[in-house]
Amino acid sequence: MPIVAVLLALVLSAVSAGAETPRLAHQFPPDSLPGRGATMFAGMVAARGGPGGDIAVYGGGMLGDERANLRDLASGRLQFALTGDLVIAYMAPRFRAVSVPFALDGPDHALAVFDGPLGRKLADHLRRERGIVLLAAHYAGTRMLTTNRPVRSIADLKRLRIRLPPDDTWMAAWRLAGADPRVVAFPDLEAALRRGHVEAQENPPNLTRAAGLHRHQRYLVATDHVPQMQFWFASAAHWDAWPQAVRNALRTAAGEAAAWVTEEARRGQAADVAWLTGEGGMVLLRPDVSGMREAMTGLDTDAGSGVDALVRGWIRDARR
Repeated sequence: MPIVAVLLALVLSAVSAGAETPRLAHQFPPDSLPGRGATMFAGMVAARGGPGGDIAVYGGGMLGDERANLRDLASGRLQFALTGDLVIAYMAPRFRAVSVPFALDGPDHALAVFDGPLGRKLADHLRRERGIVLLAAHYAGTRMLTTNRPVRSIADLKRLRIRLPPDDTWMAAWRLAGADPRVVAFPDLEAALRRGHVEAQENPPNLTRAAGLHRHQRYLVATDHVPQMQFWFASAAHWDAWPQAVRNALRTAAGEAAAWVTEEARRGQAADVAWLTGEGGMVLLRPDVSGMREAMTGLDTDAGSGVDALVRGWIRDARR
């Protein structure tokens, strides 16, 4: 039996001795790329740990939105969560410059940033200040705008009712570009588009496709404004109670699942765009993003603290 299998089998004794089946929460459709990654991670643990080592996966926002999942991790009510970039502004606002649209140049740059000083400092902060353990990070596709009216430049963003996640940095950035952002939880987004509460949204093509958002949107606008990073977390309260061998094995499993999602996202981006603009019935637009980039990256997210300069330096250094 492989060493990782032996170590993960210890989850059985660590969990069944005390009680409840550990839970992993996320807000993505189960058949989406991150949803499949979560199922893969749970399967790795179950295959090596038996029934007592199962991880129950609750997708689609069944256990609340990402903020609720993060709070439950911090309190110990939840063992694991898979979230998007929201964690940065919500749980570690000093690092939020990294989540400004157009701050990252693509998946390679994003992965290098979170594998470097910024990622290590973020993990330390979350562990020390929030009681959350960062297990792994992955790339999940590059975010594009979808809308019901053509967007070819920043001028077309004026008063655009765009859905955004509850992230103050993203809200401020899109306002600077002229849009009218509205907060809608991801599980409620399809209904908000169908009812006309919002007329645009932005997500990686794989999530737009998996959630059926294309059915309510005419244009796929290739803004490529954020290489989407997602994060695998564990509750520190539970983490500290598990043996070191179990912690090492769970981190390995999360890393393997994250690597799989990253590679699938790299391979699938073009295929999802092709599907959305073919069978999905959307029209592909390639806008001039220069004005958007200038407006959004000019956002001063933490004036006077000096933190932004440090974070921006880490981002710049990772380009080399």
